[in-house]
Amino acid sequence: MTTDCNSRYSYLNPELGGQIAVAEAAHKIVASGGKLLGITDCLNFANPTNLEIFYEFAESAKGIIAACNRLETPVISGNVSLY
Repeated sequence: MTTDCNSRYSYLNPELGGQIAVAEAAHKIVASGGKLLGITDCLNFANPTNLEIFYEFAESAKGIIAACNRLETPVISGNVSLY
């Protein structure tokens, strides 16, 4: 098990930031001899009525989806915290 995310990547390019977070965590698992079974996401964002924040949230989710599809790894659980 591992965790990973660099919020600076997500701030600059939310979709790519979501992809990088999944890829870095997957890298840690594989490099230590593990096998990817699934991910759990914990998305924490500010007020989604702010269009910038909503954009970051939506694009980050798209990036996570893209990375999981590419790695053929399911999202098995998660949570979203807003505000």
